[in-house]
Amino acid sequence: MKIYRVVRGTRIYKIVKEMSIYKIILATLLLIGVIVWVYAGLLNIPFTNNQRNSDFDGDGIPNYRDEFPDIPTKAVVDNSGNFLALNLDVNFETDSDVISASYSENIKKFATYLKNHPDQKIEIQGHTDDEMSKLNNNLDLSFRRAYSVAKMLITTYGVPTDQLVVKGYGSLNPLVTNNSEYNRSLNRRIEAVLVK
Repeated sequence: MKIYRVVRGTRIYKIVKEMSIYKIILATLLLIGVIVWVYAGLLNIPFTNNQRNSDFDGDGIPNYRDEFPDIPTKAVVDNSGNFLALNLDVNFETDSDVISASYSENIKKFATYLKNHPDQKIEIQGHTDDEMSKLNNNLDLSFRRAYSVAKMLITTYGVPTDQLVVKGYGSLNPLVTNNSEYNRSLNRRIEAVLVK
């Protein structure tokens, strides 16, 4: 009974007593709104459709759920936006390991990502089409292609040497069937795959 009297005598009790039921409901809703706003801000939950659908790096993971929003476009990622693999869109002429200058921008963008994430170890994979008759020649060529890209990442763009592993797969893992010159050109490629 004594506690009740103390509460009844407080300033808050007097304010609530003077408020109408509508004011109480309005104040309660306002308080709930503030709590939701603070909670959503802490969890980075977007309020509008625009924010909900924003995806700066184009990996299919909205920014508010993306742990790595700087991943290069077209990268393969997991459900949290973690990098898994990327076709660097670097193609080669038949029997060549020379990188065309037109691909340097792709390599530069990937180098920027790698330097921002030095803890990620990446395998640079070289691939060929099935034009050459001997598997060993294709394995050697694919390794030289991967090495050319890794060398550019390191010497031109400053990626740490220990962040990269180079491997040639020859024609063992074609992207598409080698049934046309266009498809063969797609198979003469470089992929970057997360090792750890």
